[in-house]
Amino acid sequence: MLRKLYFLAALSTLLPGSSVMAGTFGKVVSIGGHASDVALDEPRGVLYVADFTANRIEVMSLATKTIQTSLNVTAQPSSISVSTDGHWLLVAHYGDIAAPGSPANGLTLIDLRNNYAKQTFLLPDPPLGLAFGSDTHALVVTTKNFLIFDPATGTTQVMISIPAQAAKTIPQPPQSFPQNIVAASVGASPDGNWIYGFGDTLIFRYYVPTGSLFSTIYGATPPLGPRAVSVAQDGTYAAMGWVMTDQQGRLYAEFPNPLGTLNVGGHAVDSGRGLVYSEVQQKLTDPPVLTVRDADNLTLRESLQLPEHLAGRAVLSSDRNTMYASSASGVLVLPRWQSEFVPAPDRLRGRSGVPRKLLRPEPRHADFHPC
Repeated sequence: MLRKLYFLAALSTLLPGSSVMAGTFGKVVSIGGHASDVALDEPRGVLYVADFTANRIEVMSLATKTIQTSLNVTAQPSSISVSTDGHWLLVAHYGDIAAPGSPANGLTLIDLRNNYAKQTFLLPDPPLGLAFGSDTHALVVTTKNFLIFDPATGTTQVMISIPAQAAKTIPQPPQSFPQNIVAASVGASPDGNWIYGFGDTLIFRYYVPTGSLFSTIYGATPPLGPRAVSVAQDGTYAAMGWVMTDQQGRLYAEFPNPLGTLNVGGHAVDSGRGLVYSEVQQKLTDPPVLTVRDADNLTLRESLQLPEHLAGRAVLSSDRNTMYASSASGVLVLPRWQSEFVPAPDRLRGRSGVPRKLLRPEPRHADFHPC
């Protein structure tokens, strides 16, 4: 449904320096490396970007859309999160999962109130993802364990192991369930009360106020890509890879014809408008296109040509008027656009906030199921 191309070309003229190909929407901020994650800090007017290949945290000004400073950190910063009180930036460093392992596995804690003072903490296993919750503690997922990190004391506590958590799921995992996971993505709801994530065979949800962890064993063909998580404001649902799921772990919608590419694509949930902004590849030759879909059933509303592919995490500003996303060469900044499609907030949502129209408007050629 590329019915806005004439309008997109006009949009690109409003964004100086935003286009690397004619008629595209959004501005690319190159970082000279691979942006493995982004974290928004609106009170300070900056976006933090984990530069995996350059071993830096780039600090981008929201006002000028330029990198204003760089923070050198331990090798391979793979995941970052800002504490809900704005005090801390936590960085996960992914080392080598193969024996004998790597001393690079660890966490860097950056004090945002004290001139970016840094502390480093080693981990025995590679961290795959992390997110701060509303209690200002961080959930850290490694290849073997769920951890809780307290930035005030610098202490890490094992909540539960991956096999032990899997054993608590219904249905029970098969005998061949792996003892660890090798890849995962984690994301928190903007209110900080819910943290969603998924690995190769496990989907999990963590409710911060009670410290409760829920999980589901799953199988997916093709693989559940992109490896990105985006959560609704109140945590009632989330986009995870090419599926939409709710707090009960129920799959209620799928992106159409997903290719399952892990490192290309991404999405951001705009629960106030009932939309999901996404790129989920259907073919390797697909050009970079952002789709605008209904959050309740993934009906396609618009398609916007991008200057380059998304590449993981995407976040929205608090007013939901700007999207910041990891992209092929850095960060893609997408301002809110005007459209003839202007949805009424929560127009199809029930009282609980859980989607109630579970339609399948496009054919699906993928398989997602509990094991």
